[in-house]
Amino acid sequence: MIKLLRQFLADSKELLYTPPSDKNVRGMAMIVTVFAILGVSIGIPFTGDSSYYVVLIIGTLFLIYRGGFKISAPFIALYFIIILNILVVDIPPFFKPLQRAMLFILLTLTCTSAMETSVATKFRAYLFRYIAFGMIILSVGSFFCFFLGINLMIPEKIAEAYGGYQSRGGWFGGLTTHSMMLGPISMISALAFYFLYQKSGRKLYLLLFFVSAMSAVFAASRSALLGLVVAIVYNLMFGKVNSKMRKRMISILAISAILTIPIAGVAFKGLINKQESRNAQSSSLNTRQGKFDSRIEEFKSSPIFGIGFCTVDPDSGDCDSSTGRIEPGTSHLSVLSMTGLAGFVVYLMILYKAYRNTKFIKNLHSRFVFACFIAFFMHAWFEGYIFAAGGFLALVYWLVIGQCIDCDKISKIMSSGAIKQPKSKYLR
Repeated sequence: MIKLLRQFLADSKELLYTPPSDKNVRGMAMIVTVFAILGVSIGIPFTGDSSYYVVLIIGTLFLIYRGGFKISAPFIALYFIIILNILVVDIPPFFKPLQRAMLFILLTLTCTSAMETSVATKFRAYLFRYIAFGMIILSVGSFFCFFLGINLMIPEKIAEAYGGYQSRGGWFGGLTTHSMMLGPISMISALAFYFLYQKSGRKLYLLLFFVSAMSAVFAASRSALLGLVVAIVYNLMFGKVNSKMRKRMISILAISAILTIPIAGVAFKGLINKQESRNAQSSSLNTRQGKFDSRIEEFKSSPIFGIGFCTVDPDSGDCDSSTGRIEPGTSHLSVLSMTGLAGFVVYLMILYKAYRNTKFIKNLHSRFVFACFIAFFMHAWFEGYIFAAGGFLALVYWLVIGQCIDCDKISKIMSSGAIKQPKSKYLR
């Protein structure tokens, strides 16, 4: 086991590349990772979410103290529009827009490319590496938890794991607190093993890819499976993959589908039942259609500045006025409805920068983070977490965007000889 772990760490150096840095940067990245992973899994002991917010504050202050204060222009524009939005738009106080805006600014200063300093770039690289390791552990572990009857999402029904899962899909979270967390976590884990297999050809990574993908199936996360499939198809069609590996991967994916038949009755039962229950509630094939329509109507009512940061129409049924909790159901359209064209244009500029800085760089690290970007871009159409700065998915989403934007800097470090890139017979 120790030998396999060492081999994995060696193989992942290029996939999850981290530039040379001092122990303080690595330590701070590890602290943020621990609190983030605990928050999405067993929970943060004693203090709950408040300690996570404190860690974000400390992380931001650490980056400023060690590296200075330099914010990229697109994020300055985004912050300005968000604050202007809160000042101009009449937002019901129970949505807590100012509090959520401050938390969002802290999150993006810490984990994405908003802070343009050398220390911040190195910190984000280590944070991404550690978070990726954490997601791999949660995803692979959840696969075995499914058969062991361990489910942190509904601990009071551990003994009924199979029955509960089969009767209502979306109840299995494995080592995470919710199926909507396990799905995208497994999506990223599967992509990591997909690229590790392309690099080395080790069959163990192929097996772990299958295990991670099945965790997304157990979570009954259709949007995560869609993101995974789209990212892989894009890579096979347009990625830097030679014809031999392309044919092999297509064959392997087909065989994997066949190999799931023995456990399909249990594994896919929740996914099928979830779809059937959604179809019973709506005649539309897209069960998010109602939320899409609500976000579009909100945009039409206030197209320039939106209806308010972290706000939905109280009459839409997508919020709880007693807690301020919202469920917009889609990230991209929520940016449009909440911040209007002003915020949406800046948001698209940030996404384009992530695309541009990654698209034409062909090392393993950039290809992996670009695949993560594509997968999350698809997933974010059907889940609304982009401004939910207290949530794990918002952290990972903005972290991936930051890694894409940082790709040009990371590529220069890699090509300067800081890391020796072994050639793979499977990559052109």
